[in-house]
Amino acid sequence: MTSLSADDSYLDHYGFSHDPFAARVPGFKFFPAQRKPVLGQLHHLARYSQLLLVVTGPEGSGKTLVRQALVASSNKQAVMSVVITPQSTADSSAVLQQIGQALNIQHADFDGVMAQIVQLALTGQEVYLLVD
Repeated sequence: MTSLSADDSYLDHYGFSHDPFAARVPGFKFFPAQRKPVLGQLHHLARYSQLLLVVTGPEGSGKTLVRQALVASSNKQAVMSVVITPQSTADSSAVLQQIGQALNIQHADFDGVMAQIVQLALTGQEVYLLVD
């Protein structure tokens, strides 16, 4: 083992999927332990409350990472995660169109989106609307 890399035998022994001393690979995300309870709370509140959940923080604080982790750790059979990214110039109809597209609705209006969400709920599937 050199000072800047690890042998395959060390990687295998410790169960690493990549060399911890190498430059970070694209897509690598550092997820500190203190965010795990927050993720658990968000799952719990999303499932058992009727609240609008808002995650705020300064730029670069990990809001998008928490959103990605929430989607990735959701039960795909029980939860449909709809992620939208409205632009500052988007109006409400453009946002509804993004939601409708994710829910496979041809001409999305508020009533149509709500009807689809109710239909999915009847089949046991919840809808998480995540705005990032």
